[in-house]
Amino acid sequence: MASEVPIVDGKRVYKLVAQTQEEEDSYNTVEHRKNVKFVGLFGSIAHIVKGALAGGILSGHVAYMKAGWLVSICLNMFFGVYMAYCLHLLVQSAQILYKRTRIPTMSYPDVGECAMACFPNPKVSRFAKFARYLLDTVICIDLFGSCATYQLIIAKSIKQLVENTQEISLEGKPVCCIIMAVYYAFQYNPKFENMVTHKSLYNTFIFIGMNVFSMSCSGIVVAIETNMREPKKFPIAIGVGMSLVILCTFSASFFGYVGFLEKCEPPITVNYPMDLLPKVVKGLIALMIYISHALNFWVPFNLCYYYIRKRHKDNLFWEIFYRTIFVLLISSVALIFPNINALMGFIGSFCLTNMAFIWPNVITLLVIWKRPGLGKYKWRLWRSLIFIVIGLFVFGCGTLVNCMEMVKVFKTLFN
Repeated sequence: MASEVPIVDGKRVYKLVAQTQEEEDSYNTVEHRKNVKFVGLFGSIAHIVKGALAGGILSGHVAYMKAGWLVSICLNMFFGVYMAYCLHLLVQSAQILYKRTRIPTMSYPDVGECAMACFPNPKVSRFAKFARYLLDTVICIDLFGSCATYQLIIAKSIKQLVENTQEISLEGKPVCCIIMAVYYAFQYNPKFENMVTHKSLYNTFIFIGMNVFSMSCSGIVVAIETNMREPKKFPIAIGVGMSLVILCTFSASFFGYVGFLEKCEPPITVNYPMDLLPKVVKGLIALMIYISHALNFWVPFNLCYYYIRKRHKDNLFWEIFYRTIFVLLISSVALIFPNINALMGFIGSFCLTNMAFIWPNVITLLVIWKRPGLGKYKWRLWRSLIFIVIGLFVFGCGTLVNCMEMVKVFKTLFN
């Protein structure tokens, strides 16, 4: 769903129209949304679950192996709830901005830019463009990086099928993966033996990055709310949707670790035996990830090409040329860092902590600062600051640890 931000002289214009709470409440956002195919509550929940459970769930068992099952379960639950609440705040802020600006639809970067542009202090509002460019950059790194991990998943799956072996030298269905993970857990380790409860703090930060990657739907929640027939029910959608996401990531990750213990390899399908049914699942998963790769590439490329095409005549040649360049760059990243765990951990720590934890709370503060205010004892301010500090801590430590892992992978190429 494209945003409807007015553009004057090639620049997006955000202007506060509603000056009072009564004026805000009088605006019906849904009535002003055009060319929208509205979706009900159950459809919105399904979109949240599908958006979150992409390739990340296929490596959750490795994340559990890294941190230990007890620590992993606790952090899985914590970050799932934390993410759900932060994304709820993000969409709640977007709904307020729709009414204040009389712009019925926006993208995530639009919301960030609008929140800062409409802030009453000009010393803050002048950084609106910077906020947008920062969000655009993070989204591009996230989705292009995801494409690199998807290429590795496809490569490992196809290599195993072609060679017909369990040994992998190169470093679809989510429901099928969960069912098979549970099945092999009880087949290979029915007594749940030899499982480690916890490991080092270093490994815990690797887990956090991978776990956030496997659960995040931060890039699509604004669009999902836009297409809801009853946007007021979004809190129900995000609550139920993220509960299902937590359950699915726990099931695939925990039982995957139970079954394969310290021999866990990403994606989880390469751990399955080379029988007929597992082979079919491996092939279907590779096909599913191939389709996800195309969808993931489309969004960030269009975002980048929006800026690039200003330097060229808008024709098909330049679009194909830059598509080819971007695909080659993504493939180069996958070749240089052929480790799914390290890439997922970096993307989760660097990009998704920004999109799911830090920016939603920054945007919320900007939106509520003047109206309705910070509340008694400034509780809304303290809430956002605590959430931002947690996000920054995970961002800093997680990014550092996962960068060190990527450096190790890079060094192995020359050994």
